[in-house]
Amino acid sequence: MPWVDKVAKLREQTKILRVYFNNHYGGKAIVNALQFKEMSSIPVTQEDRNVLQQAESYLSKMHA
Repeated sequence: MPWVDKVAKLREQTKILRVYFNNHYGGKAIVNALQFKEMSSIPVTQEDRNVLQQAESYLSKMHA
C-alpha cells in the first residue's frame, strides 16, 4: 500500500502525525480511517472494530 509506506516514513520524522480522511458523499471516511489504521499496524481497539463493523454494515445497506 503506497500510502501506508509514505505515512510510516513521515511518522518516523515527527512526534505527532495526524491523517485526515475526507468524508465524501458516500460517507466512507470512518471506514477508510479505521482500515488505514489496521494496515498501518497501529493498535486497533475493540471499540474501533465495533465502529468499523457498524459503519460497514450501515454502508452495505445504503448501497444495496
